[in-house]
Amino acid sequence: MEKLDVFQEHGGVLYTKIGRATITFFGYQMSIQEGRLTIRPTSVEVDMAEEEERVLQNYMHPLEAKHLYSKARSAIKEMVLLETDKTEKTLFLKKLKKEVSALINET
Repeated sequence: MEKLDVFQEHGGVLYTKIGRATITFFGYQMSIQEGRLTIRPTSVEVDMAEEEERVLQNYMHPLEAKHLYSKARSAIKEMVLLETDKTEKTLFLKKLKKEVSALINET
């Protein structure tokens, strides 16, 4: 990790460059265990050569509803497993349920 910048004006987002990758993430998206850093970043940008870009073009697919469903389900499970106040989690889950129900009724 060459450098770690913190942008307070953007909510304390962290920004670092590792090799050819630029990684943008928040503090809650990283954990350190046994000398190993794990980041679940907001964004990763990698500088690529033309040949690498051509290879990756073959694997690109448009975003589909099933991907967003999986991502939303994972986020909800993560909230449930979070070691914080149960009352707070319940409040947010009920609020989320109400918002999802409202969205379903709009469609």
